[in-house]
Amino acid sequence: MKNVPYILLLILLSPLLLLGLLCVLICLPFQILFYKRSPWYAERKEKYHFRAEQSLYYKLYNMAKKNEWPLEYREEQDYRCFVCERYVLFPLLYHVEDLFYDEKTGFWMVLEYEEEDQKQKDALPLEDYLAPVRDELSKTLEDRKLIIVLDESSLGDHIGKAEDFFLVYADKKDLTQQLTLLLTVEFVDC
Repeated sequence: MKNVPYILLLILLSPLLLLGLLCVLICLPFQILFYKRSPWYAERKEKYHFRAEQSLYYKLYNMAKKNEWPLEYREEQDYRCFVCERYVLFPLLYHVEDLFYDEKTGFWMVLEYEEEDQKQKDALPLEDYLAPVRDELSKTLEDRKLIIVLDESSLGDHIGKAEDFFLVYADKKDLTQQLTLLLTVEFVDC
Protein backbone atom coordinates (compact mmCIF):
# COMPACT_ATOMS: atom_id res chain seq x y z
CA MET A 1 0.00 0.00 0.00
CA LYS A 2 2.91 2.37 0.62
CA ASN A 3 4.07 2.09 -2.98
CA VAL A 4 0.71 2.89 -4.59
CA PRO A 5 1.38 6.67 -4.89
CA TYR A 6 4.78 6.00 -6.45
CA ILE A 7 3.31 3.53 -8.93
CA LEU A 8 0.57 6.00 -9.89
CA LEU A 9 3.16 8.75 -10.27
CA LEU A 10 5.28 6.53 -12.48
CA ILE A 11 2.27 5.65 -14.63
CA LEU A 12 1.36 9.32 -15.00
CA LEU A 13 4.91 10.46 -15.79
CA SER A 14 5.87 7.58 -18.08
CA PRO A 15 4.43 9.26 -21.23
CA LEU A 16 6.54 12.36 -20.49
CA LEU A 17 9.63 10.24 -19.95
CA LEU A 18 9.02 8.38 -23.20
CA LEU A 19 8.44 11.66 -25.05
CA GLY A 20 11.73 13.06 -23.69
CA LEU A 21 13.61 9.92 -24.70
CA LEU A 22 12.04 10.04 -28.16
CA CYS A 23 13.12 13.68 -28.58
CA VAL A 24 16.70 12.82 -27.63
CA LEU A 25 16.74 9.88 -30.02
CA ILE A 26 15.43 12.04 -32.87
CA CYS A 27 17.73 15.04 -32.20
CA LEU A 28 20.94 13.18 -31.40
CA PRO A 29 21.79 12.13 -34.98
CA PHE A 30 21.41 15.74 -36.13
CA GLN A 31 23.60 17.01 -33.29
CA ILE A 32 26.27 14.47 -34.19
CA LEU A 33 26.04 15.46 -37.87
CA PHE A 34 26.44 19.19 -37.09
CA TYR A 35 29.31 18.40 -34.74
CA LYS A 36 31.14 16.35 -37.36
CA ARG A 37 30.77 19.20 -39.89
CA SER A 38 32.15 21.82 -37.48
CA PRO A 39 35.65 23.34 -37.67
CA TRP A 40 36.26 22.02 -34.13
CA TYR A 41 35.86 18.41 -35.25
CA ALA A 42 37.58 18.96 -38.61
CA GLU A 43 40.79 20.10 -36.93
CA ARG A 44 40.72 18.38 -33.54
CA LYS A 45 39.02 15.05 -34.35
CA GLU A 46 37.60 14.77 -30.83
CA LYS A 47 34.93 12.13 -30.48
CA TYR A 48 31.40 13.46 -29.98
CA HIS A 49 30.00 13.41 -26.46
CA PHE A 50 26.45 14.30 -25.45
CA ARG A 51 25.86 18.07 -25.56
CA ALA A 52 29.36 18.77 -26.88
CA GLU A 53 27.93 21.65 -28.89
CA GLN A 54 27.07 23.42 -25.60
CA SER A 55 30.74 23.75 -24.64
CA LEU A 56 32.00 27.33 -24.57
CA TYR A 57 35.31 26.15 -26.04
CA TYR A 58 33.47 24.54 -28.95
CA LYS A 59 31.38 27.69 -29.53
CA LEU A 60 34.34 30.08 -29.36
CA TYR A 61 36.47 27.94 -31.64
CA ASN A 62 33.77 27.66 -34.29
CA MET A 63 32.97 31.39 -34.06
CA ALA A 64 36.64 32.23 -34.48
CA LYS A 65 36.95 30.09 -37.58
CA LYS A 66 33.67 31.31 -39.09
CA ASN A 67 34.49 34.99 -38.51
CA GLU A 68 38.17 34.54 -39.33
CA TRP A 69 39.25 36.02 -36.02
CA PRO A 70 42.96 35.81 -35.25
CA LEU A 71 42.46 33.43 -32.31
CA GLU A 72 44.63 30.43 -31.57
CA TYR A 73 43.26 27.69 -29.33
CA ARG A 74 45.74 26.44 -26.73
CA GLU A 75 45.33 23.46 -24.50
CA GLU A 76 47.83 23.23 -21.68
CA GLN A 77 48.04 20.74 -18.85
CA ASP A 78 45.99 22.79 -16.38
CA TYR A 79 43.89 25.08 -18.57
CA ARG A 80 42.56 25.83 -22.04
CA CYS A 81 42.44 29.30 -23.58
CA PHE A 82 42.31 31.32 -26.79
CA VAL A 83 45.22 33.59 -27.67
CA CYS A 84 45.41 36.53 -30.02
CA GLU A 85 47.83 39.42 -30.47
CA ARG A 86 46.65 41.50 -27.50
CA TYR A 87 44.50 39.18 -25.41
CA VAL A 88 44.19 35.79 -23.81
CA LEU A 89 40.55 34.71 -23.61
CA PHE A 90 40.01 32.38 -20.69
CA PRO A 91 36.52 30.87 -20.54
CA LEU A 92 35.38 30.24 -16.98
CA LEU A 93 32.79 27.54 -16.80
CA TYR A 94 31.12 28.10 -13.47
CA HIS A 95 27.59 28.14 -12.21
CA VAL A 96 26.27 30.75 -9.83
CA GLU A 97 26.98 28.56 -6.83
CA ASP A 98 30.64 28.03 -7.82
CA LEU A 99 31.46 31.65 -8.68
CA PHE A 100 30.00 34.24 -6.34
CA TYR A 101 30.53 37.78 -5.13
CA ASP A 102 31.40 38.07 -1.45
CA GLU A 103 29.81 41.26 -0.09
CA LYS A 104 32.02 41.23 3.04
CA THR A 105 35.35 41.16 1.23
CA GLY A 106 34.25 42.80 -2.02
CA PHE A 107 35.89 40.02 -4.08
CA TRP A 108 34.66 37.48 -6.57
CA MET A 109 35.16 34.04 -5.04
CA VAL A 110 35.52 30.57 -6.58
CA LEU A 111 34.57 27.40 -4.75
CA GLU A 112 37.17 24.66 -4.98
CA TYR A 113 36.37 20.98 -4.68
CA GLU A 114 38.45 17.99 -3.72
CA GLU A 115 38.92 15.89 -6.82
CA GLU A 116 38.27 12.50 -5.26
CA ASP A 117 34.89 13.02 -3.67
CA GLN A 118 33.79 16.43 -5.03
CA LYS A 119 33.28 17.79 -1.50
CA GLN A 120 33.54 21.53 -1.16
CA LYS A 121 37.05 22.38 -0.01
CA ASP A 122 37.45 26.12 0.16
CA ALA A 123 36.43 29.45 -1.36
CA LEU A 124 39.29 31.35 -2.98
CA PRO A 125 39.29 34.91 -4.31
CA LEU A 126 39.11 34.78 -8.10
CA GLU A 127 42.46 36.61 -8.34
CA ASP A 128 44.15 33.90 -6.25
CA TYR A 129 42.45 31.19 -8.27
CA LEU A 130 43.74 32.75 -11.51
CA ALA A 131 47.26 33.46 -10.19
CA PRO A 132 48.80 30.14 -11.35
CA VAL A 133 47.20 30.59 -14.77
CA ARG A 134 48.48 34.18 -15.00
CA ASP A 135 51.98 33.03 -13.97
CA GLU A 136 51.98 30.27 -16.57
CA LEU A 137 50.61 32.57 -19.25
CA SER A 138 53.13 35.31 -18.45
CA LYS A 139 56.00 32.91 -19.24
CA THR A 140 54.85 32.38 -22.80
CA LEU A 141 52.45 35.18 -23.67
CA GLU A 142 54.28 38.30 -22.50
CA ASP A 143 52.06 41.35 -22.09
CA ARG A 144 48.74 40.07 -23.34
CA LYS A 145 45.73 41.03 -21.25
CA LEU A 146 43.82 38.16 -19.63
CA ILE A 147 40.10 38.36 -20.31
CA ILE A 148 37.68 36.05 -18.50
CA VAL A 149 34.74 35.00 -20.70
CA LEU A 150 31.58 34.42 -18.64
CA ASP A 151 27.93 33.77 -19.29
CA GLU A 152 25.94 36.47 -17.50
CA SER A 153 23.91 33.82 -15.69
CA SER A 154 27.07 32.70 -13.89
CA LEU A 155 27.28 36.12 -12.18
CA GLY A 156 23.82 35.83 -10.66
CA ASP A 157 22.46 39.00 -9.09
CA HIS A 158 25.90 40.66 -8.98
CA ILE A 159 26.31 41.31 -12.69
CA GLY A 160 26.83 45.03 -11.94
CA LYS A 161 29.96 44.14 -9.97
CA ALA A 162 31.68 42.50 -12.94
CA GLU A 163 35.41 43.17 -13.08
CA ASP A 164 36.99 45.09 -15.96
CA PHE A 165 38.67 41.91 -17.18
CA PHE A 166 35.32 40.06 -17.49
CA LEU A 167 33.73 39.69 -20.90
CA VAL A 168 30.12 38.97 -19.93
CA TYR A 169 27.70 37.80 -22.60
CA ALA A 170 23.98 37.07 -22.66
CA ASP A 171 23.76 34.69 -25.62
CA LYS A 172 25.71 33.51 -28.66
CA LYS A 173 24.82 36.61 -30.70
CA ASP A 174 25.96 38.93 -27.90
CA LEU A 175 29.20 36.98 -27.51
CA THR A 176 29.86 37.25 -31.26
CA GLN A 177 29.26 41.01 -31.22
CA GLN A 178 31.49 41.61 -28.20
CA LEU A 179 34.32 39.47 -29.54
CA THR A 180 34.11 41.11 -32.96
CA LEU A 181 34.54 44.50 -31.29
CA LEU A 182 37.31 43.26 -29.03
CA LEU A 183 39.29 41.52 -31.75
CA THR A 184 38.85 43.88 -34.68
CA VAL A 185 38.75 47.40 -33.22
CA GLU A 186 42.05 49.05 -32.35
CA PHE A 187 41.75 50.76 -29.00
CA VAL A 188 43.50 54.07 -28.47
CA ASP A 189 44.95 54.63 -25.01
CA CYS A 190 44.05 58.07 -23.64
